[in-house]
Amino acid sequence: MKECLRTAERINAQLGDERWQPIRVQLRDDHSSALAGFGIYDVLLVNPVRDGMNLVAKEGAVLNTRDGVVVLSENAGAYPELRSHVLAVNPFDVGATAEAIATALNMDPQERGRRAVGAREAVIRNRLEDWVPRQVADLEMATTDR
Repeated sequence: MKECLRTAERINAQLGDERWQPIRVQLRDDHSSALAGFGIYDVLLVNPVRDGMNLVAKEGAVLNTRDGVVVLSENAGAYPELRSHVLAVNPFDVGATAEAIATALNMDPQERGRRAVGAREAVIRNRLEDWVPRQVADLEMATTDR
């Protein structure tokens, strides 16, 4: 974390000024700010090494209003559902992750829109009311003796 903070400070000193900083580090849980961020991101990086469903990618896709692009780890549980609408990354490949972020930032507006709409629709099609009972049934099957 210290290395990340030093890197953010270096980038802010190099590229920012008194009124604007390119990186804003927030180390507290702030639900309202997170929801606001989901609405306005240009690129959302969700990059777990190993994770469950990772609903952040789904929440971001639904709440974003700027045709933001999701860069998503192939290891995220949401990846199979969103794969055709996101830029996929291997969480261990830092260089490819940087390239995916650059690709997302420079993407043609029509492609950004296509991906954003596709991701949003994929999440909406897989409604929580349908998804949760399937998850519970899968867990029950996995824990029963056969």
